[in-house]
Amino acid sequence: MRSAQNGIPLPPLSTVTFDEQGLSVWAFLLSAEKAAYISASTHDNLVGSRVLGHLLSDLWDHRHLSLGAAPYRHLCFEIECCIGMTGALVGSEEETRIHHNNLWALGVAYRNNIIRFFRSNAAAQIHIPPSDDPPQSFDEHRESTLTRQQSTISLPPEMAIRASPISNSDAKNIALIRDGYRCMLSGAIDLSTACRYDEVADLPGATSSTKAVPLFPRSAEEMNEEQAPAALAILKLFRLDAEIESILDYEVNNPRNILTLEYSLCRMFNRFDLWLEEVAVKPNTYDVIVAPAKRHRYSTLTFRLPSRIEFTVAEKVLQECKELDILPPALPDSRLIALRASCSRIVQLSGAAEQIDEMD
Repeated sequence: MRSAQNGIPLPPLSTVTFDEQGLSVWAFLLSAEKAAYISASTHDNLVGSRVLGHLLSDLWDHRHLSLGAAPYRHLCFEIECCIGMTGALVGSEEETRIHHNNLWALGVAYRNNIIRFFRSNAAAQIHIPPSDDPPQSFDEHRESTLTRQQSTISLPPEMAIRASPISNSDAKNIALIRDGYRCMLSGAIDLSTACRYDEVADLPGATSSTKAVPLFPRSAEEMNEEQAPAALAILKLFRLDAEIESILDYEVNNPRNILTLEYSLCRMFNRFDLWLEEVAVKPNTYDVIVAPAKRHRYSTLTFRLPSRIEFTVAEKVLQECKELDILPPALPDSRLIALRASCSRIVQLSGAAEQIDEMD
């Protein structure tokens, strides 16, 4: 077995800093990892062990940020269920084997759910279809787009459910206006908008094609029979299953769900090679992380990524919204960004990243 395929081994019990609940299950995870490594019958069991271990550690390390400690508690409970009563003699080899099989199955299930869900979402970037409407001036385009998004987002939930949803075209345009027509990370100017409006073409900096990347799939109806259970399992783990509708205000094309990214960054993001890590006590501020093992792949990028970024709504947009007496477009939600970041870290640490192509 190549070590790259197996990920990073779990740290020994003496070096971890969990609370009592985490420490009580860690020895079982180490035992399952060791058994999988010795048997060497399949990569899946070893990767599954490491998915669980690194996921538990990641949730513990980030419990003070926007997702809180609830996901950590939930995963501890799931692991405890795997090592609960088995019907076998306590302390017997049969009981140990059942524990290992249960833990491997849970870890592999999480690996599959993460990859199926987010990799299926990789094709869900928002594309703007050709329009038959007469061309608007730059100012007309901005005002009409901002006004349309406000008419839906500002409604109370019971009315928003029945309101006309934000179209894919408006979703991308709202995000572009919010972000100053630039990639949120590289600062590249959106090429398609620059071709349409001189006001954007005259902005300083390089141009590039950008995509509106949804953090969460735009529509549950778009999920197939594999993707829907995967999405639910992930939301339950991160304790967002009951909150996702309120986060998005019953509108999955809400700007809270959208990142504007340059094409190459979009690919990195969807392959778990790029993610954003919250910075404590600094709202909307994130460290930009490229997976260490993958940095050589992106050494030829034509721009330099910042090490830290603060998301803000463009100053001109704030002024326009004030004049129109409407709320400005929302920034991406930190909880959804944190969910994506955690999944990306686990994929890289566990060895699941090397299996992505096999599962496509």
